[in-house]
Amino acid sequence: MVCEKCGVGHSGEYGSGRFCSSGCARSFSTSAQRASINKRVSETLRSQRTPIYKVCPTCNKEFQGRKGQICCSRSCSARRVGALPEVKEKMSKARMRNIKKGKAGSVAIKCWYPFQGQAIQCDSRLEYSCLNWFETHHQVVSMGRAQEVLRYDVGDGVRRRYLPDFEIKTESETFIVECKSDFFPSKMSSRAGWYVKTQPAKREALERYAASEGLTPFWFTVKTHSRYYWSCNPHLVPVAQSDRASVS
Repeated sequence: MVCEKCGVGHSGEYGSGRFCSSGCARSFSTSAQRASINKRVSETLRSQRTPIYKVCPTCNKEFQGRKGQICCSRSCSARRVGALPEVKEKMSKARMRNIKKGKAGSVAIKCWYPFQGQAIQCDSRLEYSCLNWFETHHQVVSMGRAQEVLRYDVGDGVRRRYLPDFEIKTESETFIVECKSDFFPSKMSSRAGWYVKTQPAKREALERYAASEGLTPFWFTVKTHSRYYWSCNPHLVPVAQSDRASVS
C-alpha cells in the first residue's frame, strides 16, 4: 500500500492502511488548512514586533518596550519597587537591625571609646566627643548604645524609624542621647539636605519617648563640646579587634 501523505509504500499495518504512521495521519488532516494556519501564525508574530510605546512611572520618560514591561530600565524598576510602602517598611527594619549590629555605613568613622574597661562603639567623631563630654561633666555610672527604635514623621505621611545613639546613666538621671551635626557646608547634597530636614521630627520623637519612659532627652551637637570635637582624633584611637571586649 502507498501512504496518502508521503507516498511511501508500506505494509498497511497502521490504522486503516491509508497512512504509514501516526505522523503522516496527523499532518494530512491539517494540510488543507495549512494556508490559514500559516497566516494566523504570521499575523501573531507581526503583532509581537509592533513597537509599543509607554511612559516610565519612575523617570516619566517615554520608551519603546514590550508587552507587560512597566519601567524603561532595571534601575527604574528597582527604584519603583523600593518606593513601595511595604518594601520601605522591610528595608527600614533591616537597617535598624544592622545599626544595632554596628553596621552604620561605609562613610562613618569607626572607633571605640574606652569606658570602665569596656569598649563602646562610635560611628563618628561627634559620637566619640559626646561620650567624652558626658564622662567629663557627669558622674557616669554606665553608658552604651541605645536599643529602643523610635518612630517619626516628616510630614509626608510615612512613618519612619531611627535609633538614638546612646543611653547614659549618671548618679542622678538617665539620658537618652542623639548626636546630630550642626555644621554644614553652604552647598549640601540631597543626602545632607535630608539629614537636616529630619532633625526636628527626630528630636520631637526623642523627647516624646523620654517623657514616656522617665528619661532625660539630650540633643548633642558640635557646639556642645566644640573645643574637644575639633581637637580629638578618633582615627588615632581605634581598638584592635582582639581588644574590643576589654580596654584598659
